Amino acid sequence: MAAITRPIQDHDFNSFAELTMKDPDQFHAVCLDTHPPIFYLNEKSRNVITLVHELNRISIAQSVPQTPFDAGPNPVIYGLERNMKEVVNTITTYFPLSSPFKDNFAVFRP
Repeated sequence: MAAITRPIQDHDFNSFAELTMKDPDQFHAVCLDTHPPIFYLNEKSRNVITLVHELNRISIAQSVPQTPFDAGPNPVIYGLERNMKEVVNTITTYFPLSSPFKDNFAVFRP
């Protein structure tokens, strides 16, 4: 908890992002190291990881988006609000939605 608290308090997105990426990576590595192995990530999960790493490599944003995962195959995209439109547009280009996206959290934004 102490490791993640400081980046949040300091508004240090890059340190926060690095920690939130490493923790689920280690969890999924442990799952793969069991016998029999547990495969939570699926092909689409791995493709999202690859795309986000590519976005980070080409630096489309000053602060890079990150993809930690829940205990299953579902990515969670963290990024700065100013960059999210570009990140979401890139992701939906490669992973089109089957139905229009409805932002249920828009009502919480100022």
